[in-house]
Amino acid sequence: MKSIQVKKLILGEGVPAIAVPVMAADRQGAAEKIADIRTSGADLIELRADAFPDLTDPDFLTGLLRDAAAAAGDMPLLFTLRTQEEGGLFRGGPDLYAGIVRTAAASGCADLLDIEMSAPKAEELLDVSHRSGVPVILSYHHFSKTDAYPELVRRFRAMESAGADIAKIACMPRGAADAGRMLAAGCEAGRSLGIPYIAISMGEAGRLTRTACAVSGSCLTFGALKGEASAPGQLAVPQLRRAMERIAEKRKGSPFVFLTGFMGTGKTTVAAVLAQRMQLDLIEMDELIEREEGRSIPSIFDTDGEEAFRDMETALIMNLSERPGAVVSCGGGSVLRPENRALMHALGTVVHLTASPDTIFKRLSGESEGRPNVRNRMSPEGIRELLEKRRPAYEAADFPVDTDGMEPEEIALQIMRLLRGA
Repeated sequence: MKSIQVKKLILGEGVPAIAVPVMAADRQGAAEKIADIRTSGADLIELRADAFPDLTDPDFLTGLLRDAAAAAGDMPLLFTLRTQEEGGLFRGGPDLYAGIVRTAAASGCADLLDIEMSAPKAEELLDVSHRSGVPVILSYHHFSKTDAYPELVRRFRAMESAGADIAKIACMPRGAADAGRMLAAGCEAGRSLGIPYIAISMGEAGRLTRTACAVSGSCLTFGALKGEASAPGQLAVPQLRRAMERIAEKRKGSPFVFLTGFMGTGKTTVAAVLAQRMQLDLIEMDELIEREEGRSIPSIFDTDGEEAFRDMETALIMNLSERPGAVVSCGGGSVLRPENRALMHALGTVVHLTASPDTIFKRLSGESEGRPNVRNRMSPEGIRELLEKRRPAYEAADFPVDTDGMEPEEIALQIMRLLRGA
């Protein structure tokens, strides 16, 4: 991935940077806030111009930029004009928005510019900024929902295609599964984009996306001075830094091994043996969800439906980023969601356990009531049909391991050999 250097700060390489927004009523207030940020432990200052009332006055705007740059000193200054449509305070029309951004680009004071991808003149403004030598964060914010995972990935790719130097998406989650979706989109961006990116889920439910940058690969996260959060879910800089370092430390040399595959392929048994041999914790996803929900998997399916259960799986996988490595026995359908696969690959290694439909049928004989997806299709033919439907998702694993005719100990040893060769 290409990195971006802004003054002495390199974005997209090494430890994610922390930005703190400045929202003040006047130029003097902004300079005072910037002075506080310089001693807070942050890496970058975001000048939120939409907080100021006199932006239609060119003299005020150029003075604001000049004062902010002088106060920032050797710290990079990001200029942002956040519109009301994307959660900010700016209510002017597209022409005024474009004029303000052009002034910021030409001022020589801003080290980075945030341009909203939805702005009518975004492409023109991107070009103006680049001709002025100022790199651009192309951004998208949604304060009432989180887009579907494929749409988030599409937006990231569209930003890169449009010429962004950094791509940013921030959305409001309706629950932990939405936050997991955003974290997963960041993981996928890290795999497929050639530019740095920022993936943020807002609010309390999305707090983990601000701290798990070591997992998602976001180049920048946003914090606050103590008691001065400018967006839902922001943490004070020292607290944010400690949380990021704690998660990064847990990722060092402590792997996750995800055992995926159809029910009856031996995930639970093999996971127990593998965890013992690798001296890692053991996590049984279905069992953990049942314990947290206080009800069985069939009951969740019957009461809330399969989508709600899949949301629980996504939330569980996301929350693993705060834990040290483990061997995880995954639910048979957990890999059906691409966002779950992205999170698993970002956290560790995914192993697909396989078995023939006849073997699975024999192993599951008499268990259909406890397994919602094979009710009314408990036969080799029914199992074969469902296996074929899930095949593309299963085959996205790092390694396949055939369990037919093998003992759990043999399977665990084979997985360990594959992991050593990875």
